[in-house]
Order: sequence, then C-alpha cells, then structure tokens
Amino acid sequence: MGQSNDDRRRIAGEYLLRARDDLERAARTRIQYILNARKHGLTNADIGTFLGVTEAAVRRLIKRHTGGGN
Repeated sequence: MGQSNDDRRRIAGEYLLRARDDLERAARTRIQYILNARKHGLTNADIGTFLGVTEAAVRRLIKRHTGGGN
C-alpha cells in the first residue's frame, strides 16, 4: 500500500529543512570565498563580475558579514 498523506508531508518537510541547511551553508561558503578573493587582491567589482552581482552587492555582503567595510 502507498504512503499516507502524513508520511508524504513529513518527508516533504524534511527535504525543505535540508534545502534550508544547504542555503545557509552555501551563504557561509560564499562569504569565505569573497573574503579570500579580497585577500588575494581582487576588487569588489572583480568579485561581483565572477558572482554575477553588482559591486555594491559585494560591498553589502562584506559589510554584513564582517561588521565593517572593505
């Protein structure tokens, strides 16, 4: 017999929790790569080009995650 509706809902919820965890992990990794790129001499504009975002978006990410500027 097939799975109950409650089982399907629980499984779907588990997948959504995994997706949320994946997004959080990716965001942490992205900022680490951004900060590393800055240490290696890339400008915010360079980083933005690689990531497909604006220079201003890169500045905001750095500021949000470091509490400071460049």
